[in-house]
Amino acid sequence: MSDPARARLDERWPRGRRSFVFDLALALVATAAELTQVIGAAGTPRGPAIALVVVAGSALALRRRAPLAVLALTLAATVAIVALGEDPSGVTVLIALYTSA
Repeated sequence: MSDPARARLDERWPRGRRSFVFDLALALVATAAELTQVIGAAGTPRGPAIALVVVAGSALALRRRAPLAVLALTLAATVAIVALGEDPSGVTVLIALYTSA
């Protein structure tokens, strides 16, 4: 394989500081959306539910390095949030699912 072909192949998986900053910004936006949904639901949210939302959202920062692990973590955290009686939006799971697909 020639070098230009390899360069095009590597462009599909951007690496470096810019991609990490994008992943971090995406994680912050997803966490904010999830927190808005959990806090905005009827009643006051429990502390463990908020902690699980932050864990699920912050895991998205590592989505390019370990996509299946991030998907498993966000899915488990969302299931635990539902088990606590809260109503998550599921945006973190959708982003992790899109990344692993």
